[in-house]
Amino acid sequence: MKSAVRLAWLGVALVVAFLAVAGVVLAAMFGYIGGSTTVHPKGNYSVSEARSYEGFPVFYPGDSINGHRLSAVGRDPLGPMRKNQEAVSFMYGTCEIPAGTEGGCSLPVSVSNEPACSRNLSVYSGSLSPTPDRTRVRGTTAAFFEGGGRLEIQSGKTTVVIFASSKRNALAVARSLRGLNVPVSPNDRLPPPAHGAVEGTLPCGTR
Repeated sequence: MKSAVRLAWLGVALVVAFLAVAGVVLAAMFGYIGGSTTVHPKGNYSVSEARSYEGFPVFYPGDSINGHRLSAVGRDPLGPMRKNQEAVSFMYGTCEIPAGTEGGCSLPVSVSNEPACSRNLSVYSGSLSPTPDRTRVRGTTAAFFEGGGRLEIQSGKTTVVIFASSKRNALAVARSLRGLNVPVSPNDRLPPPAHGAVEGTLPCGTR
């Protein structure tokens, strides 16, 4: 799969396919509208519900970003290899599947909020893992992957994963992030990582 990410977890290389939360939309999952090749993501959650989410701080870049409207919100389990945690994701725009082809397509922008106890920069340590291009974004620890099209930001007990078409667009998304269930505006510095979040020793639990 195009956006499969190789992660090292407890010293064992695992191949994890990030579907909606990785910016990849499968036609079988979201379907077509009117038989066209334009894929419109369908969510199972809402912005208003995310405002009262209690699992961990949730951030999003607003109702539109980089010229694309918010098209779906999801709350999805991450599975036993991710400590049975869950992600809250925001998907923007639509994508096109070329005529006569099968499979999926990548949305222009998607933002996944995941608990830092199960996803953090320490997991990228195995021989098959991508090398993080570490940086600072809005005052906190972050790293680029995939030539800049993926940006992971560690803030508090959350890892915010941004998928965009370029490093420039990913940074534009990061600059627009605001808290839904925490008081953070786009002009604020993001809270620093919780103790142990970057190192991978943060226990899973309440925020």
